[in-house]
Amino acid sequence: GYRPRYSAEDYRDKVDAKTEPGDPFDPAIEYVGGVFCAYGHPDDGG
Repeated sequence: GYRPRYSAEDYRDKVDAKTEPGDPFDPAIEYVGGVFCAYGHPDDGG
């Protein structure tokens, strides 16, 4: 069977050190679908 050689956890500290925490209420972070959730619906007239 498949046995991964690497884990994302090996790189987590390095990535977290370079990344600022996001606004938890920003739709791009809060919802699955990311930035597309912030666009709104075309019928909303935006």
